[in-house]
Amino acid sequence: MEKELRMFKALSQETRFRIIHILVKSRKALCICEIMDALNKLEYDISRSLNILKNAGLVKTGRCGKVKLFEMKDDTEFDKCVKTFFMTMKPEKNSILEKDLKLLKKRLSLRVNNRCVITYK
Repeated sequence: MEKELRMFKALSQETRFRIIHILVKSRKALCICEIMDALNKLEYDISRSLNILKNAGLVKTGRCGKVKLFEMKDDTEFDKCVKTFFMTMKPEKNSILEKDLKLLKKRLSLRVNNRCVITYK
């Protein structure tokens, strides 16, 4: 039960909730700069939130060259339930979640060959 409590606690903060929302809805691994632009947050805030989500077991990382990518895990039944919740959730019109998705769509259009090529320094 400890693991599940840690996961729910990680999701209880707005920025982390928004990160999981865009990771699930995008169905892609995202780099930190894409997440920053979608949520309009600083690197420090996103990095710290991703670290908490990773430690809670909700997010996994990978690499594409030098770029570190983040995506929602789906290894366990709990992961799949969380993913299903976010996939079926319909953001209200003009809500912050809807704005996040619009900004993410715009940011993902900058990819070349489905790879992030514009990163932060």
